[in-house]
Amino acid sequence: YINIYAFLENPEKSWLILIKQDKYKYQHSLFPEVQGAYF
Repeated sequence: YINIYAFLENPEKSWLILIKQDKYKYQHSLFPEVQGAYF
């Protein structure tokens, strides 16, 4: 879940938080590019 207002204010920080939260989900993902939103 993304807090859309926080995301619009600071998308880079929001992405980094999401990546940290969800990184374990993507370790064995069939679609590794899903985690490619690094800034």
